[in-house]
Amino acid sequence: MAPKFNRHSEVGIPAQPDRRVPAGVLSPKQLVKQELMTGHARALNAVPENKAVDGDRIDRGVALAKVPEDGYLSELYEQISSLLSARVPERQLRVEDEAPEAMPIFWISKWVDYSDKYGIGYQLCDNSVGVLFNDSSKLVLDEAGNELTYIEKNEKENYYGIDCYPDTLAKKVTLLKYFRTYMNEHLIKAGAHVVKKDGDDLARLPVLRYWFRTRSAIVLHLSNGTLQINFFEDHTKTIVCPLMGAITYIDEQRNFRVYKLSHLQTYGCTTALMSRLRYVKTMVERLMTSSSTRPGSISTVRTRSTSATGSQTGRPQVRL
Repeated sequence: MAPKFNRHSEVGIPAQPDRRVPAGVLSPKQLVKQELMTGHARALNAVPENKAVDGDRIDRGVALAKVPEDGYLSELYEQISSLLSARVPERQLRVEDEAPEAMPIFWISKWVDYSDKYGIGYQLCDNSVGVLFNDSSKLVLDEAGNELTYIEKNEKENYYGIDCYPDTLAKKVTLLKYFRTYMNEHLIKAGAHVVKKDGDDLARLPVLRYWFRTRSAIVLHLSNGTLQINFFEDHTKTIVCPLMGAITYIDEQRNFRVYKLSHLQTYGCTTALMSRLRYVKTMVERLMTSSSTRPGSISTVRTRSTSATGSQTGRPQVRL
C-alpha cells in the first residue's frame, strides 16, 4: 500500500524568506485571519433537487491513489441500483443487522464552506485537514500536523514539511491553518467516539474530489470512492462506500450504524433508510452525468457564498 506521504520527492527546498512587516501594518496572515473569521455571510445558491448539476459546480479532482476514472461512481451506482430494484421487504433493523467491520476508514467529520473567496475546508475523521481551493488545487495536512501534500491543477503531487514549503504556497498554507483553527474551535466532530480499526492508520489519505449542494444536503465525494451526504434539516448523514459495499447512517444523536448493502437487499430495511438510498442514487446519477459531460470543471463557482446554517454571526457559515 502506498504511504500517505512521500517526503523524498522534494529536495533542496530553499529556506523561507523573512515575511515580517512593519509595526502597525497587518501582515498577509493577519489580513486572511481577519477576513476569514469576521467575514459577512450571504445566502448560498443551492442546486435544485430535480435538476442535473451544472458541470461548473463539480470538481473532477485528483485522487492520491490510483482509482477508476469515475472514482468508483459506476460501481456504487450498480450496487445501489441492484438494491433498489429488488423486492426489499420493509422491516425494522436490529443490532444483529449491523456490520461494524464495514465502517469506512475515512469520512468528513467537519467542513466549512468559504467558496465565495477561497474554497471549502474540511477535516477527516482522523483529524487530518484539507482544502479544495477555488482554482481546483488541493492541500492536505496530516493528522500529526507535520506533513503537507499539495496537488496542483495539473494533478502533480508535491510533498513538504509544515515548516518547509515554497513561498508560493504561503497563503494557501495560512488558509488551511485558519480553516483548521476555525473548525477546531467552533464545530463538533462527527464520529468523535468511533474507535479506529487496526490498520486504518496505514490507509492513504483521500482528498475531496467532488462536492455540491442542494436545498436538502451537501454531497461530498472523496477520492477513495466514499460518497457522503449530510442532510441539513435533521443533521443526519449517509456515508456509502463502494469498496466495502456498505452504507453508514448517522442519526440525529450522532449514532453510527453500518449495514452491508447485500444484507439489506436480502433481509430488508426501514422505509426511512430506503428513502436515503434513493436520494443517494439520484446524487450519484447527477455526479456521473456532470463529470462525464464537463470533465475537468471546477466545483467552487466564484459567486458561491459560505455554507448556510441559519447563523448570522458574520463568520464562515458551517454545517456539522
